[in-house]
Amino acid sequence: WVQEFMVKAMEKVNGFKVEFNYKRPLDSQKIEGIEKLSEYLKIKVERLEKILRYPLKYKPTFKEAVKISILLDVPLHPLYTFWWKNISGEDVKKLIDHLKREAKIEYSNRSFLVKIAKRIEIKNESDIKGVLEELLIPHLVKGDKIVIKYPYSASLLVQLGFLEREPVIGKDGLETVQSVSLVRIRDRAGTYIGARMGRPEKAKIREMKGSPMILFPVGRIEGGRMRNL
Repeated sequence: WVQEFMVKAMEKVNGFKVEFNYKRPLDSQKIEGIEKLSEYLKIKVERLEKILRYPLKYKPTFKEAVKISILLDVPLHPLYTFWWKNISGEDVKKLIDHLKREAKIEYSNRSFLVKIAKRIEIKNESDIKGVLEELLIPHLVKGDKIVIKYPYSASLLVQLGFLEREPVIGKDGLETVQSVSLVRIRDRAGTYIGARMGRPEKAKIREMKGSPMILFPVGRIEGGRMRNL
């Protein structure tokens, strides 16, 4: 993400330049004209320096991420991108329709490039909660309501086009959400790889008679009823 940020910034901001050297870490790359990039994005030089040089330690705020995405045509930062490939295109439409019908949205009254949703409250329905869980969107359950708070509330509405567009159902949730999103969205996960670890406490269940509360019983004969170790 940060390398694409740099490339797009060099294309759009005259005087900003990064001399890429993949044999050297980002914190020692030569960066010129960062003041011009700061002026273009209205983000402080100190913040840009940290985001560009130490991207795994310093993450942009949601507003900084949206500025970068809209003004430079950079995909939304992974921190605010949800796991859209985990759901189907029909699930995206179902979520949009539910939000249109049920959502109570509290917006910030401060001026910004886009509307900022401080809080979203919707009726708790099991299928909608399941979609939120598959997307890994942090949320709270309060009685019969689901509450999504900032910055995830704001990020969700930006990616759903503020519910103003009708989605074009694609082969998966990612392709579908890209048809309505105000910013470019990339696949958050890429490829999943599953593996079984060699940790004995996480191993598959060992069936035993009784309910011994230990990891390595010595056996029925040796330990008897007490399951001695």
